[in-house]
Amino acid sequence: MDPKMVIDGLIQYLGLVVLLTFHEFGHAWMAWKCGDDTARLQGRVSLNPLVHIDPIGTVVMPLLIIFLSMTGSGLSRFLIGWAKPVPVNPYNLRNPRVDDILVTLAGPWMNLLLAVVIMGLGRLGMIAHSESMVNLCLSMAQLSLLLCFFNLLPIPVLDGGAIFLLLIEGALASDGPKAWEERLTAADVPCASIWKIEEIVRHPQLEHRDVLQTVDSRYGPIRLVGSGFRLAHGSPSIERQPPTLGEHTDEILGEAGYAAADVEKLRRDGVI
Repeated sequence: MDPKMVIDGLIQYLGLVVLLTFHEFGHAWMAWKCGDDTARLQGRVSLNPLVHIDPIGTVVMPLLIIFLSMTGSGLSRFLIGWAKPVPVNPYNLRNPRVDDILVTLAGPWMNLLLAVVIMGLGRLGMIAHSESMVNLCLSMAQLSLLLCFFNLLPIPVLDGGAIFLLLIEGALASDGPKAWEERLTAADVPCASIWKIEEIVRHPQLEHRDVLQTVDSRYGPIRLVGSGFRLAHGSPSIERQPPTLGEHTDEILGEAGYAAADVEKLRRDGVI
C-alpha cells in the first residue's frame, strides 16, 4: 500500500473528527443557549474531540471507510460514521417548538460555517501558491458540506428527520385534531381522534347505559365504572364502594398467621 495514501487517509480521518466535533459542539452550545444545560452538565459544550467520540461511529467505521477506499473497494460507499449524540431535554427549552428546531439545525449550520472558513483558508493557500494547502482545504470543505447536507436528509436518525417530524407535529397542532380528522376522512383515510378522559365520561352513550355510577364514600361522592350494558328489567349497580388502602390489613395479616398484638406492633413501628 502506498505510504502517501495512508498519510492522506489519516489526514482525512483527523479532519473528519474535527468536523464531527464542531457539529456536536453546535448542538450542545445551541441547547445551552436555549435553556437546556443537560449537555453542558455532561461536558459536551466543548471542542475537545474526546467528549464527542463514539468508539464505533467515530473510530472504527471512519477508519474502515478510509481503508476500504484506499484498496478500491466499493463497500466504502455504503458505510457511514457518526459521533456521540448530544443529549437534549426539550422540556428545559424556553420555547420548545422553535428552540428544538434551532438545536437540531445547529450541527449542520456549524458544518456549513466551517466549509466557508476552510474555503477562505484555501483562498489564502492560492495566494501563497501552496497547492497542497489548497487541495487539503478543498477536500475538507467538501467533507464538511457533505456532513451538512447529508444530515439534513429527512431520515429519522438524522437531523433532517428530526426537523421533519417537528414540522409535521407543528402542522398537526396548528389546525387541531378535528380539522385533520375531517381532511383525512374526506380522503378516505380511516382515522379518529383520541378522546380525553373528561370527554369520555361525558359521552351520551355512557350516561345512557349508566356505565359510570356515583357512590358515596368516606371522602364524599365518587364516580366508579359499573357495567357496560343495560337489561330490560334493570341494570347492574354498584352496591358498595371499593375498599380503601389498608382497610383490610388486619384481616389479611390475621389470615397470614399474625396475632392481633403483632399487627398492632407493626402499626406502632410504622411498618403498616
